[in-house]
Amino acid sequence: ATTKKCYNTAGTTEIGYTQVEDLHLAPVEWYQNPMCRHSNDRITYSYVTGPSTATSGVRVPYNYKLTASIDVGTGVVYSGETMSLNKGVVNVETKYNSVTSGNYATIAKDVKTKLIAFVSSTNITGGAGTVSSNDLCGMVSNKQCAVLAENSGQTFNSAGTVNGSKDNTVYSGSWNAFDAKAGDYVCFMMAVYPATSGSDTNMGDFDGDGMWYRSNAACKIIAKKPTFQVWGGGLFSGGNVTSSVSEKRNLYPLYPDYFPAYQKSGSANSKLFGSWVEQNLTLVGTTGTVASGSALAGGSTHVGATDFCRYRVPLSFANYSSVGCPSVQKAGAMGLSTTSFGSTSNRNNYMDYWLGTTPAANVAGGSTVDLASGSSYGMLQSDSGVSIRYSVASGDVRLSATTIDKGVTHFVKASAGNVYIDGNIYYNANGLTNINQVPKLVIYGRNIYINCGVTEIDAVLISEGTIDTCKDGGGDSASTRSNQLYIRGMTISNTLTLGRTYGAATGVYSDVPAEIINYDSSAILWGKHMAGVGESNRMTMTYSRELAPRY
Repeated sequence: ATTKKCYNTAGTTEIGYTQVEDLHLAPVEWYQNPMCRHSNDRITYSYVTGPSTATSGVRVPYNYKLTASIDVGTGVVYSGETMSLNKGVVNVETKYNSVTSGNYATIAKDVKTKLIAFVSSTNITGGAGTVSSNDLCGMVSNKQCAVLAENSGQTFNSAGTVNGSKDNTVYSGSWNAFDAKAGDYVCFMMAVYPATSGSDTNMGDFDGDGMWYRSNAACKIIAKKPTFQVWGGGLFSGGNVTSSVSEKRNLYPLYPDYFPAYQKSGSANSKLFGSWVEQNLTLVGTTGTVASGSALAGGSTHVGATDFCRYRVPLSFANYSSVGCPSVQKAGAMGLSTTSFGSTSNRNNYMDYWLGTTPAANVAGGSTVDLASGSSYGMLQSDSGVSIRYSVASGDVRLSATTIDKGVTHFVKASAGNVYIDGNIYYNANGLTNINQVPKLVIYGRNIYINCGVTEIDAVLISEGTIDTCKDGGGDSASTRSNQLYIRGMTISNTLTLGRTYGAATGVYSDVPAEIINYDSSAILWGKHMAGVGESNRMTMTYSRELAPRY
């Protein structure tokens, strides 16, 4: 007979078997030419056109190589937050078989796969190859490593395609990134077992060659979301207030009570970190990110939509009439005018109130001024008889590092130029015995630009335009932006640009801010002194009432 067909052991045609036509093979060649293949890996061959008892059965040896690859996409991942894995795939590759003297692939059964994530100080782009151990975390030698998923008993290339099977997606979706420092990398790596099917004649051993194939690592750099804090006072804005909010799900091991183990996915035990003000938040615009009433101090566990108004903005003022949170989840929209928050003319009036008619310029435009030097300031007396130092610039002016001594009130005004603060400015406020000794520095300029290297400023900052806390910082990721700034005083400006990237670290340091504006309550004592109220120069209590603590 010249037509040969594949039969099963029952003598009937097996559905799905490969039909072989016009082959004249001696029995010894049947095994060497496994043309009848199916998922049960058995062939039968006959020299007749119908079922016959004169049949023989053989098994086709498993023949394949398995590889794995990972795709995490582009962009960054934020410390402790959720990141996406586009796909982790298994590929069934062809393998050379010396018996058939050719390359082909068969079905791959009982396959095992494993997915890990770990932290690396560098961007790992390699690592692919065969390994003998399934302890992938042990191989990357990193304490911050977790097995995200693992499977066994998987089947690939089920159709037995001789060219193999590509892009078999095994893992995809979202996992929680590690709470690691900015600049490190979160990496994924996948492994598949066995790496190859074993020897040419190994027909039934699913363990193949006993080796794992490990993929290249795929990494994303860890970024962070810096925050700011206002202590001892509130925040008023004629527009919007925006900042960053980070919902961390992995603060282990620095928060062991909340995070006893690495959280692979989901939001269990998550904590929310972001910018906050200690007192009230009053806005003409809106905010969906900044908290009032110290709501995010130390992180918050209230992250749901219905918790926004209740827990994150308890001291924010809004004119929404609905009960609970509005659908947009923002607080603000007081309906006030911008002038309610201090127009330029109001700020000029504030300066003129103390200086009277602004003195003639006594500081050259573009110069660097040491406020402690007598050549950099003039003297005048307020209407109440208090001595005041003043430095009026004809253009831009740069302020070097200085200390404002006890009893000194100093006004710097550059209404026609910008003020650049190039060094730290401190008050000498140790050992004050009366309010006459309270020091105060008031800086007024068209714009106020703070050098990124400055870390502390004791002053009241008033700008007709912008106050920028890191004007010369370069890009957002520049190391020059990594200094924390502490302002003891207050700020008034059309725009407040907080450009530092300090803080937003890991674990218990997740709530450390890049900028702190600490309201200087000594301004109350200084104001009484400037107004010349009273003879004793002491504050006296006229009314006292005990209130319940706010938190």
